[in-house]
Amino acid sequence: MNKSLPIAYLLWLFTGVFGGHRWYLGYKKSALAMSVVGGLFIYFIAELIVYVPSEQLYIVSVQIFTNPIGMMETVVSSRHTQALKLLFIGTVIFIWITPLFLLFDCFWLYFKLKKQPNTVTQQQVEAFD
Repeated sequence: MNKSLPIAYLLWLFTGVFGGHRWYLGYKKSALAMSVVGGLFIYFIAELIVYVPSEQLYIVSVQIFTNPIGMMETVVSSRHTQALKLLFIGTVIFIWITPLFLLFDCFWLYFKLKKQPNTVTQQQVEAFD
C-alpha cells in the first residue's frame, strides 16, 4: 500500500520521539524501540524537573546544553545518590542523542517513501470515476 509523505512527516513532527512515523510505515521493531526510548526520554525530563529545585532548573538546563561533560563531572563528583547521578547522565545523553536521531529520521523518511512504487490499483481508479 502506498504511504503518504505529508502524513509521514506530520507523524514524524508530532510523534517522532515515540516512532509514530515508523508505526505508520510498518517498521514495527524499530517503532517499538523508538517508543521505549521516547518514553525513557520523557521520563528523564520529568524526573529532572521533579528532582531539581525550580530556581536551579534553568541553570541546570543551560549547563546540559552548553557544557554537558562538565555537568556530568560535577554531578558524578558531588555527593548525590546513585539514582540522581544516573538521572543526570541519562538526561544529558537523551537530550543530545534524540534530536540527532530525529534529524536522521527526517531524511530517512524521504528516501524510504520515494523508493515505493507509484502504482495505482484498479480500486483507486474506480473510486475517482
